[in-house]
Amino acid sequence: MSEIVYDAAVIGGGVTGSFALRSLTRAGAKAVLLEAHDDLCHGATRANSAICHAGYDPEPGTLMARLNRTGADSMPGVCQELGVPFRACGSLVLALTPQDQQTLQALYERGVQNGVPELKLLDTQEVLAMEPNLNPELLGALYAPTAGVVSPYELAIAACENAVENGAEVRLNAAVHQAEWRDGTWNLHTSNGQSVRARVVLNAAGASSARIAALMGCAEHQLSYRGGEYLLCDANVGHLVSRVIFQPPTQVGKGILVTQTPDGNLLLGPTSHELTDAEDTATHADQLDEILQTARLSLPQLPTSQIITAFCGVRAQTQTHDFLITHSQNAVHAIGICSPGLTASPAMGDYLVEQLQAMGLETRENKKFSPVRKHAIRRLSEMDWETRRQSIVQNPQYTHVVCRCEQISEAEIVQAIHAPVPAHSVDAIKRRTRAGMGRCQGGFCGPRVMEILARELNVPLQAVNKDGVGSWLCATREGFDA
Repeated sequence: MSEIVYDAAVIGGGVTGSFALRSLTRAGAKAVLLEAHDDLCHGATRANSAICHAGYDPEPGTLMARLNRTGADSMPGVCQELGVPFRACGSLVLALTPQDQQTLQALYERGVQNGVPELKLLDTQEVLAMEPNLNPELLGALYAPTAGVVSPYELAIAACENAVENGAEVRLNAAVHQAEWRDGTWNLHTSNGQSVRARVVLNAAGASSARIAALMGCAEHQLSYRGGEYLLCDANVGHLVSRVIFQPPTQVGKGILVTQTPDGNLLLGPTSHELTDAEDTATHADQLDEILQTARLSLPQLPTSQIITAFCGVRAQTQTHDFLITHSQNAVHAIGICSPGLTASPAMGDYLVEQLQAMGLETRENKKFSPVRKHAIRRLSEMDWETRRQSIVQNPQYTHVVCRCEQISEAEIVQAIHAPVPAHSVDAIKRRTRAGMGRCQGGFCGPRVMEILARELNVPLQAVNKDGVGSWLCATREGFDA
């Protein structure tokens, strides 16, 4: 049993838990984050729309509305501190029917109540002047210039690494399966045989948050799960829209959108269908066809030949229309944090730490805290020629381009493997560097990434995982014979 007693333990390495860990280090707390998987961002954080929402959608007066607005305001500055690309592109909610126009008017009035700046209702010609490839039969749109796009997994990883740089600890493959309150501390027993002691606990376990809360004596909360499927197009058609294009929201979500991602791809989706299994990330032909049919109402000439992959994210939801933050003995539980959880995450981290402080967490300002991430990967594709020349002189691995689609060098992959929160699988490398995210989807660079992982980790090639313990990509002859 570890003799260390932490001030705070965070359960869950998604964007909420990562920002809470960062806020704890700012407050001077000795903190540890426990993540069930072999890398951060294994839940909703790795598969969502990547939108920084302006804040017109939540019900006025809710915690969701408050943290959405605060998070949206802070996001550009936070991304600059963490070295994460943020694109303040704005968003449009299209009206395709007279009924949609009434919905947009209601959204506009709600946004004004929520304090969203610069909202404007546009007519057809104003919309088409901004986005000429949209459906010419649209009737107008709600324009929110403060919306943007940001990579959710890059943001979470960066926040967590910045927390580690400021003194926090991260333990991977550490699923919490038992919790005991004893002698004034929580004893958290994890799947890797470890035990962690902490004075307070923050439960940010996403789809597992209700289960963790029940382990810690909190009243059982029922979660429902919804699958959201997406289609991703190649970056060479990302120019078809320059803003986030929504259709009016429905009872089960914000509807099918068309947007350029932070990296220039065209993203379509998500659907919204009920699931019974929080791990069910399968895609389905009928759902993907629904995306295409609905997205064409916004962008009639969708380039289906440029679709390079499909994926599904799972969001856990409560019956409330607000973020659910509950308490039990020396613990705070963030349960079912759905959209706009990504937007709210910087503000949510601070808010959750305030809740822990109100519960008795003793903190002292960390005067050495630095909000600027020191170990951001130096990307070859973002360098000018002189910077490339200097970087190659300092590190010859920049001459070895491993992923040609995304121009990712061996140097970047090695940096990811040895980062403050290290990448030890092929998909963990992908989330940090984009190696394997291009048109070939890793068909050419995948084996080379595996070789680099095996070399840097000093393990056989057969031990390299795709995404999680046991997800091997190759086997020995004995493995095939078995």
